Parts: sequence; structure tokens; C-alpha cells
Amino acid sequence: MEATWWTQPDQLDEDQKGIVSLALDEDHLVMGPPGSGKTNLLILRAAHLYNAGHRDIVILTFGRVLREFLAMGTGNYKFPSDKIQTYVRWGSMLSARNDKPLKGTGKFNEVRAELLEALTEISRTRSGENQHEYSQRAPVTKTAASHPQRTSRAGRDPRSRR
Repeated sequence: MEATWWTQPDQLDEDQKGIVSLALDEDHLVMGPPGSGKTNLLILRAAHLYNAGHRDIVILTFGRVLREFLAMGTGNYKFPSDKIQTYVRWGSMLSARNDKPLKGTGKFNEVRAELLEALTEISRTRSGENQHEYSQRAPVTKTAASHPQRTSRAGRDPRSRR
């Protein structure tokens, strides 16, 4: 039997299952050390939303290598790999759909600056073409926990008593 890095839903512990099925109307931050399952939970959460009928979602990555790795993992879950995109590709497509196509030439930082300017202008219009139903976002954070932890909007563990 070949071992796989990807976790199946029935292999999750209760805390991890709780993260996958968190409320849809709140922001959440999942933190944990390397190897604690954050990436698996991200795709499982996206699959959970997608399979519940929420089709207008996307997972954004900074670079192509991570996008390809995550897309490879979608074969283990019921989540379309085209819903995983790099920030630049997603932003370029969004800009084009909103009649703000990018030149796409120049150095990487110049392309990102052009993209930021276009997305900022698009967001000011508040058109339906620039919105996604859900946005999963989290800064890179280190913690000593052995399993992923969820935090509230305020950024603290909801189980803490402070």
C-alpha cells in the first residue's frame, strides 16, 4: 500500500473536523506548526464549501509550485483543481473580466504593482465580477501547538478564557 501525504476526511480528529465545518459567516485563522495538517484542512474546507453548493470560491497561492502541489491534492478530494490559482493569474483574469487587462510585461514586482493598482480600482467599483463568496486568508504564523488551532476574528484561541 502506497502512503500518501493527503489526509482523508475519515482520518481527521475531532478538532480538525471542526475546522473543516466552521461557520460560513465568520472569519477564521488556522495556525499550527509544519506538518500539522493546515494545507490538508485548507483543501478539505474548500471541498466542503464547494460540495455544499458554494461554487464561487478560489484558493490563492503566491507561486506556481505551490499551486501545482495543491492542485495535485485535489484529486484526493471532490474539489476542482482549476479553483486553485496563483495570485497573479487570478488577478489578471479578474482584471480582464472587468475591462482592465494587464500589460503583463516587465519584472515580477512591476507586474505585481500593476496588478495591485488594477485590483484596487476594480474593488472601488464594487461590481459583481470582482467578488468571491468566501475568502480564506491567513498570515503566516508560528505556534508551538501539535495540531492546527482555530482562532476567532480577534486572533485568539476561542477556547482560551481570557
